[in-house]
Amino acid sequence: MSTHPVDINLENVSSNDSFEYSIIFLKGTVTCRENVCKTLNCKVLVLTDDETSEFTVQDGRFKCIIDLKLGRNLVNVICDSDLHVGQYSLNLERKPNICDKVLKLLYVVPKGDTGTFQSSGTCLNSAESACKRIVTGVKLLQCMTAERLNELGLGRKTFNLSTENGQEICEIFHSQYTKEQFFSWTSEKIWNMTARELLVGGVFAQGVKVLAFLSCTEYFRESNEIKGYVACGRGHLAMISSSGLHSWACDLKDVVSCLTSSIPIDSSLFDDSGSRGTLSGCYATTLGAALHEIGHIFDLVHTDFGVMARGFEELDLFFTVGNPQPKHYYTEMMRRCASQEISVRVRAPTKVTSVSFGFRPIGNDKDDRKWDRDGQAYFHRSAAVLLSGHPWFGKRCQLEDKGPIQISGLEVKVPNGIRLIELHTEDDRLVKYWDFTKNPTNIHRYCLSWFDVKDVIQPSLLVQDVTGKIVTHYLNFDASIPSVSQ
Repeated sequence: MSTHPVDINLENVSSNDSFEYSIIFLKGTVTCRENVCKTLNCKVLVLTDDETSEFTVQDGRFKCIIDLKLGRNLVNVICDSDLHVGQYSLNLERKPNICDKVLKLLYVVPKGDTGTFQSSGTCLNSAESACKRIVTGVKLLQCMTAERLNELGLGRKTFNLSTENGQEICEIFHSQYTKEQFFSWTSEKIWNMTARELLVGGVFAQGVKVLAFLSCTEYFRESNEIKGYVACGRGHLAMISSSGLHSWACDLKDVVSCLTSSIPIDSSLFDDSGSRGTLSGCYATTLGAALHEIGHIFDLVHTDFGVMARGFEELDLFFTVGNPQPKHYYTEMMRRCASQEISVRVRAPTKVTSVSFGFRPIGNDKDDRKWDRDGQAYFHRSAAVLLSGHPWFGKRCQLEDKGPIQISGLEVKVPNGIRLIELHTEDDRLVKYWDFTKNPTNIHRYCLSWFDVKDVIQPSLLVQDVTGKIVTHYLNFDASIPSVSQ
């Protein structure tokens, strides 16, 4: 049987691209040069200096997740099946991240507890296993954030993770509070008590934000009750439960199989899968929820679609090909477990209006591209603009600070130049935004219209200048309220 040559094309990466993080995402197509096969279903091998990985090609499309070492990396993508042969080679460079601000990963273990998380079967659930799963998962979020911003022309900007000897780490934090205390508290109180403990312990050093996982979250099947449940992000702390860690991959080589697993969630465990009931659904939903809460500590509010709505549930569609679409909800989801109510804090969507300067009006962001192919785990344009200029998203050229952001009534004055203005509701939802990133010159003054805010209950403004500085301000037309700098 003869073989047919194929062309391998990468859609998101070019040779000599550089990255400041370790996990790299490749997506592309395989096409038959002789046009013998309309669609290809086979495998591709990805060879780096350190390892070889295999990924599925479905209907001519493939997605790969690889790890780069510091320095230059030769990457070979090979299709070598009984019917098709082809190869694509490229050089990629991983550079050290020089940003002096980091996201620290913590695994919070109650006083007197071993730190095991709830699991079933042969799943290794030690504190050490939890930390490996967390590091792998958050590195995926780091990669996806960079790719989603790059898709919008904003560059591969992403957050930096704390390291030890050049390797990303998750530290075990031994709490002074017992499991019984965590079980008796609401999500809000768990966050408050942990934040206070971390503050007193000096964890929140300058340039540090924290993503913490509570180890002792436990589901009780007999009473249909979950205790030690938390999902909250604000200020410098994002905190979530460990209820989904059993579905997370320990190592990069297991990520795709975990994100495509159709194995049902064991009935002894809490089903946090976005109504899918599978381990892959649990992995996508709980890892996506971590990104949602991370978004909040990077000053993002709820939007009408995307990661900061419920689009985070579709994280699996970004990294894999051929995964079925999950049920998707843009309503507030409630789970009632006996006497305890668990609420995912995403509200029903608000229609967002955008105004853009220096190029055509954006209108509805979703009209600009085919979003659904890779799922809805992407950032709203306004959120992406804010993140790409955020102080935690890369070292920037030191620009002269010409003065503070000033907001008086509906007038915004920014000596450094305006990058972004957002209008929020009282419950932190995005209503409208003004994007100044494409303007050929800096704009230093802008005045909102009364019609922009008249129907918004207790409106507030977020203003970001070109240096990345962010100020929030609650609008009060009866009294003057000072700005609060973050």
